[in-house]
Amino acid sequence: MARRGAFLDPKVIETSRGFVCARFDPWMDEQAVARIVRLTSHHQNSALCLLEPGAAGLTADSFPTADSCFWGPMDFAPHEGTDAWKIMLKRAGMMLPAMERLAEDYPGKPDVDSEPPILPVFPNLTEVLNIAACDSRAVIALVTPEEDADQLERGLRTLAFEDRIAGRAHIVRMTRDEWASAIADELLDAGDNGNRAGVFVIGPDAYGRHGTVLAQAPGSANVDQLRAMLHHGLQEFSESFKKLDRSAHILEGKRNGVTWAKYKPEGWEKYIVEGGSCGPAPEPCSTAKPGIE
Repeated sequence: MARRGAFLDPKVIETSRGFVCARFDPWMDEQAVARIVRLTSHHQNSALCLLEPGAAGLTADSFPTADSCFWGPMDFAPHEGTDAWKIMLKRAGMMLPAMERLAEDYPGKPDVDSEPPILPVFPNLTEVLNIAACDSRAVIALVTPEEDADQLERGLRTLAFEDRIAGRAHIVRMTRDEWASAIADELLDAGDNGNRAGVFVIGPDAYGRHGTVLAQAPGSANVDQLRAMLHHGLQEFSESFKKLDRSAHILEGKRNGVTWAKYKPEGWEKYIVEGGSCGPAPEPCSTAKPGIE
């Protein structure tokens, strides 16, 4: 739900490894909007909540309100008109104690089998390219084969949290048909890697509207081959991806006619990159735009 602030603090990053983390993007689907509105009581781009495993409202079919949030040893309680989640979001010194207290209350079970963590995947390539461009991250695409899909995913799960890979890319799981459609729709430049299964490192363009395959490993690759490919692709991305400062970024987008059509609570509308404002959307008009930060 957020891309900066406390999440850049190394201690917060390390502590978060003991949590199940979920990220919802309100620009992408109606369900994510509904979750954030339920949490914050109004529309906004970013929100943060820490929840105990048994938090009221936390089920497969519902989402908690602010009353269910865990605030730990913070010296204030959220009330109407106080966006406590925004404060925690920006200040690691306030967020970290709450995370540490919650981790103490719910320690991991020592007798649980040691399994690689579940992959934190995005729902589709369009969304992951958008957010990766905002975050200055590469994309790792797992294109599942018709056979041995579990084996290929397990290999990626084994590697995704290693030091040279963790945090350097966002991950998406795709079928071969979805991969082929992305190429046909010119969302992706895959070179000669057409309708193939495997693991791919993709570099998004600056506005998150298009991606280019930088490295790939076939579906038959073993863990060592996957690791070598990921290291190579992520290094190539870090050396080639250049992000302008916000003003120059918006100006270049305006010159090049960059537009977006994404979900808003009022419906699907077109947004134009233009000097900190949206295009033809009705007032009030949010100044936060996907892929343009």
